[in-house]
Amino acid sequence: MPSERTLAMKARKKRRTLVFTTLIVLASIYLSFKLIFGDHGLITYLDRKNSAKKLERDIRSISKQNESMQADVDLFENEDPFLIESLAREYGLTKPGEVIYRFQDDKN
Repeated sequence: MPSERTLAMKARKKRRTLVFTTLIVLASIYLSFKLIFGDHGLITYLDRKNSAKKLERDIRSISKQNESMQADVDLFENEDPFLIESLAREYGLTKPGEVIYRFQDDKN
């Protein structure tokens, strides 16, 4: 039959193991929570990654617009007479001394 002291030591060892296991489990839960929901956690990372992708798409779109506008600027700087003439006609502008005649289409 085990002595009283042996039983007390086994009980203490069991209690220590239980406390240690509980602390490990709680620490694991805390670290998991921080890794997922923390300021630098998984959710924040995914949000920032999606934001970065959206910004990259916006940058590409704006770059394409910029290239198109730069091409227009280059055309105007080179003073392409055909382009200037067509734009002037589109906006109803005339040369000095020029007269514009407008006709109505009567279908009746």
